[in-house]
Amino acid sequence: MEKIKPERLDWDDLKASNKNTGQGSAAGTIAAAIIFSSVITIGGWIGYQEYKEWEAEQAAIKMIQQFNQETKAITERANRERARIRAEREKRNAAIEQRNRETRETREMNRRECRYWRGQYSKLKTPEIRAMVRKHCL
Repeated sequence: MEKIKPERLDWDDLKASNKNTGQGSAAGTIAAAIIFSSVITIGGWIGYQEYKEWEAEQAAIKMIQQFNQETKAITERANRERARIRAEREKRNAAIEQRNRETRETREMNRRECRYWRGQYSKLKTPEIRAMVRKHCL
């Protein structure tokens, strides 16, 4: 190759001559490969970050679903317990009401019998009637 003096160097001719050589083609290929690999690397990194975010979201969703199931189970247990307590209370209240009703009926019957025997005693003052008044009125 002939020696070119710097003052005579024509840059347009140099660029034109580089296009036809293997060096220019290799440099372009290497530059394209570097750009392509950096794009792939950046895209891969972004994809990896997206995957990690998705994985974290899925874990959070799973945890929330599990929490909801546990909450639902606790709520159902609490509702069953409330229903059991309510049934026991109603049963106890029904027994108390029955006992109170029987007590009221007994007292009412005793008052009626007391009035009856007092009325009988006011008409006829016998020891038997007096004993019945004592029995029913005391």
